Amino acid sequence: FWLKLSEFRSAGQNSIYLLAMYRINDVVKQLTARQTTCVKLAEDFLARCEATKEHNFWAYLNPEQVLDRARKSDKRYDLGRARLFEGIPVALKDNVDTTFQPTTGSTASFAGRVPKRTSEVAQRMVDAGMNVVGKTIMHELAFGITTNNHYTGTVSNGRNPDHTCGGSSGGSGAVVGAHLVPVALGTDTGGSIRIPSACNGVYGYKPTIDWYPHNYGIKMTHLRDSVGPIATYLDNILEVNKLYYGIDVHYRDLNPRKIKIGLPKYYYSALDEQVEGAAREAIDRMKDAGVTFVEGDIPDMADLLEKISGPTIVEEILPRLQDYLDANGYNDLTPAKVMEQIQSPDVMGYFQAGFDSTMTEAEYNDIVRNVRGQLVQNFQNYFQETGVDAIFYPTITVPVPKKCTDDFTYPNGDVVPLMTAIGNVDPASNTNSPAVVLPGREDSNGMNVGLELCSPTGTDTHLFEVAKLVDKIIR
Repeated sequence: FWLKLSEFRSAGQNSIYLLAMYRINDVVKQLTARQTTCVKLAEDFLARCEATKEHNFWAYLNPEQVLDRARKSDKRYDLGRARLFEGIPVALKDNVDTTFQPTTGSTASFAGRVPKRTSEVAQRMVDAGMNVVGKTIMHELAFGITTNNHYTGTVSNGRNPDHTCGGSSGGSGAVVGAHLVPVALGTDTGGSIRIPSACNGVYGYKPTIDWYPHNYGIKMTHLRDSVGPIATYLDNILEVNKLYYGIDVHYRDLNPRKIKIGLPKYYYSALDEQVEGAAREAIDRMKDAGVTFVEGDIPDMADLLEKISGPTIVEEILPRLQDYLDANGYNDLTPAKVMEQIQSPDVMGYFQAGFDSTMTEAEYNDIVRNVRGQLVQNFQNYFQETGVDAIFYPTITVPVPKKCTDDFTYPNGDVVPLMTAIGNVDPASNTNSPAVVLPGREDSNGMNVGLELCSPTGTDTHLFEVAKLVDKIIR
């Protein structure tokens, strides 16, 4: 795998490796100056896809479509009519709707089906001139954290194929980690943007719901789902944000001596030694730069999360799927028929739980109002009382696990389920809080430890100001 990638690393200035490793605005400048072309970028992208095809990144990839769009973008540059991100390749998770490519949720029931509408989140990319090159494989119907998909086959990690790519947006994380594209869209219900970002050593952003258009396609829940980017650079996320925040969005440069960051105990209670070491190294660097840290904890977080995390997924599975079937006129399908064709046992378990649930709508609403309401209040109170700008913690509590496993094995032989290693992503998911993942130092396997910043609902712009500062310090 690495030998194949290395062939492209020396391919010259026009290679897709240059595109993926440089910032989007720099590539746009090269395209505007005609120092390279959109077709050249597309050709090199397709060559790299061919070189890495055994790693199973793509649910849909049409080379002629990719080249045709690149030719049209080159004409726009030649005529002086190029749009904001003309010709920049972008990948979409296989649950983000487009009318020009199938959206299958990486499951058998939707194979070959093209939805009735292009989602707004994708349309804004198209309108900005981006070349939507294809759809990436995901954990089946987004219900998992490894992309060990029994229908499509398992997706490899983009950095090292011996390791998991994470999930559920595993394919999107992998194609960014493998430097096939500079940015890809994922979706996040319980860490599904952030876990692949951490596993593939790249950047990821889970927005506050509605900062990116939330009605993107095949959803799990209205309460927790958001759609956002995974990218090779933080700057690339800031560029893509312009499509959703507004072209004039501005991020201030912060003085580290005026920044306070929280370290709630919840996030540090069960860390692997290497993971904690990476986090503490980053904290020490920030301290040396003048950042102030606040200890303490958020009351009752573990107990409240245990009560709310399951119901907010299971109770919405069937209604949200029915909404999608109705919206696209898939009258030959029902949630039960979709379930019949699910091939991943873990995903089948979620759907069975949805069918078996006896919880009434009133009971569910009561849990959301009282339990989630208390969690959100405690979360907000922590920020108000401490005055911190953000909290900081490792995204997952263990080093990047091996591929094709649902467990993590410690050097002493102890084995733990991977689901127990992702508790740090739950609070942001359940409180609708924005979060950004940054690559930390490498572990003993050469895999970056993902480090995460989170701030209160609706403070996304300031979170990026903090993330820019932290990334500069720890880099």
